[in-house]
Amino acid sequence: MSRKDWNTKEYLCSEGQLVRDSDAAKLNKALCLSLHDIPDYDCKNSSFTSSILETSFNGDVRKKSSVTNLVRYFSGEDKKKIQEFVEYTGKGGFRIC
Repeated sequence: MSRKDWNTKEYLCSEGQLVRDSDAAKLNKALCLSLHDIPDYDCKNSSFTSSILETSFNGDVRKKSSVTNLVRYFSGEDKKKIQEFVEYTGKGGFRIC
């Protein structure tokens, strides 16, 4: 796939895209900021809600539900996956393979 053919808004495929140092730094910062919202305890099967999340999306239930599900998904032991990715993105650019 050539650079012209790649949809720059598409990150679900792995076509060898290069994440630049500056983009990796921005991703790292965003992930660092998100860590405090992800519980250290497992809440995958609970009715966990966060008033911060509920008010952040101006009533768009789909977005709110999506984010809440991701917070649940990465809660508890799985939070380590985000912490590891924070470390990885802190090292600079990388290629999506």
